[in-house]
Amino acid sequence: MRRFTQFDYQASTWSPPLRLVAKVEVSPLGTNVRFVTTNLQTGQPSFLYQQADAGRGQMENFIKNHKTFLHSDRTSCHRFEANQFRLLLHSAAYLLLHALQELLLAGTQLQQATFDTLQRRWLKIGARVVERATVIRFHLASAFPLQPLYRLIHTRLAAPGG
Repeated sequence: MRRFTQFDYQASTWSPPLRLVAKVEVSPLGTNVRFVTTNLQTGQPSFLYQQADAGRGQMENFIKNHKTFLHSDRTSCHRFEANQFRLLLHSAAYLLLHALQELLLAGTQLQQATFDTLQRRWLKIGARVVERATVIRFHLASAFPLQPLYRLIHTRLAAPGG
C-alpha cells in the first residue's frame, strides 16, 4: 500500500515554511517513509514525488554515468584546449552509449543498466576478428551468454530505419 500526503514545515533556520511531500509505503518488508521538500505550491503530492523528484534522481544517474563510468572528470592535461577536447570525446561517447541503450537495448535486461555494466558485459568481450576485403566478421565463443542479445541487436540494426 502506498499513500502520499503534504503539509507545511518550517525548520528553525528556514525563514518561510516549505511544502513537505511525504510518501508512506507499507509492504511485507515493513514501513517505508520518504519526504521531499519543495517550494512548488501547486501539483498533486504523488506527481511531485514520483515525477518531479524521480526525474531529478534520473538526471543525477545520467551525470553519474558521464562522470564516473566514462571518466569525464579526467581533465589532467596542462592546456585548456586539450581538456576541452577530452570532455568533448567523453560527451560523444556518452551520447553514443545512451542512444545505443535507448534504441538497441530496449526491452532487454540491459535497458536500465549503468554504463559500467554496459562496458563490462556488452562491450568488453573476447572475440576473434576475421577481416576480408569487403567484410569484417566477429566470432564469439559458442558458450557466450549474451548471444541472444547480440542477435537481437543485429536484427534491430539490419531492420529498415535501424
